[in-house]
Amino acid sequence: MNQSIPKRTLGQSGDDGNPFLRTKRIYIQLSPEEKQAIALTAKIEGFNSMAQYVRQMALSMGAVDNPVTLKRHYLECEFQLTKLGNNLNQIARRANSKSELDQEILSQLIAIEQDATLLLVEALKKVDTKQ
Repeated sequence: MNQSIPKRTLGQSGDDGNPFLRTKRIYIQLSPEEKQAIALTAKIEGFNSMAQYVRQMALSMGAVDNPVTLKRHYLECEFQLTKLGNNLNQIARRANSKSELDQEILSQLIAIEQDATLLLVEALKKVDTKQ
């Protein structure tokens, strides 16, 4: 059986974005010290399990890309973007109630643009370090 089987519920094999059950195994033998070192490294890197860490290392040719940390980063970006969106909505309501934009609205729009640019730069740095 070489076809992937979708998970019935998310998180069956960990919350790493994989939608399929893992049905294949690879066996390796380690000394107790090696296993302890790998487990410690996985924990330090923030992985939920040693299997998740070893799988990520093997699939990404050694580049550690912790899905839990990435998910937190995406949620933080989403939170920041939501705040910017709320600010824009408030400004739009205020601008629609006036016939022209005053200096305060323009300065708020410039501040939002700067915040959005900083958020984008920070997100691009995170993406670049993962490649």
